[in-house]
Amino acid sequence: MLLIVRQIFITRQHTSIVHQLDTRNEQLAIRVERRTEQIKASEQQVIPLFLGHPDPIVRFNKLQEPIFANRAAQRILGLPAMTIDHLTDKLKHVQTALKTKKNHYQNEANQQFELILIPIKIADTAVGHFLILHDVTERMARQQQIEYHAYHDGLTHIGNRRSLEKMFNEKTSTLNYLALIDLDGFKQINDTYGHETGDYILIEVARRLASELSADESVYRLGGDEFALLTSAKDEVSLRRRCKVFLNQLSKPYHYRGELLRVSASVGVARHDPETDLEQWLKHADLAMYRVKHQDKNGVGIYRSEIE
Repeated sequence: MLLIVRQIFITRQHTSIVHQLDTRNEQLAIRVERRTEQIKASEQQVIPLFLGHPDPIVRFNKLQEPIFANRAAQRILGLPAMTIDHLTDKLKHVQTALKTKKNHYQNEANQQFELILIPIKIADTAVGHFLILHDVTERMARQQQIEYHAYHDGLTHIGNRRSLEKMFNEKTSTLNYLALIDLDGFKQINDTYGHETGDYILIEVARRLASELSADESVYRLGGDEFALLTSAKDEVSLRRRCKVFLNQLSKPYHYRGELLRVSASVGVARHDPETDLEQWLKHADLAMYRVKHQDKNGVGIYRSEIE
C-alpha cells in the first residue's frame, strides 16, 4: 500500500515538474519570438539608414569578407546590389588599401576618401566591421590650396621666402650658390605707369627667370622687386656665365599696353657655407648685390668676406 501511495506521489510530482517545464518553455518561446520580432523591427529601421547614408558603407563579416554595401558604396564601387556576390576591381583596390594599413583611398575620378573602420561586436565578440568611405575631396583640395599659398608668391606664383626656408631647412638641394636679384629701374616704372604696370613687370620677370631654370635650380620672390635664385657652379667663371644668362633675359624689352619698357638687374651671389644659416647666406648675397647696385648695375657681384 505504501509503495502505491509513493508511486502516486512521484507521478504527481513528475507531472507538476513537466507542467512547470512546459510553462517555462512556452514563456521562453514567447520571449524568443518577441525578441526576434524586435530584432527584425530594428533591422527594418536600420537597413534604410544603412542604405540611404550619404557616405559609402561596406559591411564585412568576421572573416573580413565584404557582404553588404549601401547605395553610395554601390555607386562608388560599381556594385549591382546591396548583397555583394562578387568583388569588383574598385572594391579590390579598397581592400588592398586596407591590407597595406592605409587610411586613404583615391578612385579613378580623383575622389579622395578617408577609410574609417567601425568594429561590430555582440556580447564582446567581434562579428565583423563596417567600412565607411568618407569623402574628403573638398577638404584635401582646400588643404592643398592653403599649402600652395603658404609656399608660393600670390602675384607671380613662384616660390616665396617660406619656400626658400623650407628648401634650406630640409637640405634636399645640392645647389651651392644663392643669388639675390634686384631690379634696376623698377621703381621709376612703377611710379610713372602705376602699380598695374609694375605687377606686369614682376610677373614677366618671374616667368623669364623660371623659363631659364635647369632641372635642379629654383627661383623665389622675396618681396617687392627682389628675387632669389638657387644655382650651382663648379667655379666663379661658370657661375658668372650662368648669371649672365638670367641678366640677358631680364634686360630684354617689356611690352605692355603699347609701352616699351626696360629694366635691368643687379645680382649678388654668395657661396654656401655649411656653418652659415639662411639669414647669413642671404646677408652675404645682399652685400654683394649692394656693391653692384651702387656701382655699374646690371652686373654680377660675388661675395667675399673682406667686403663686409
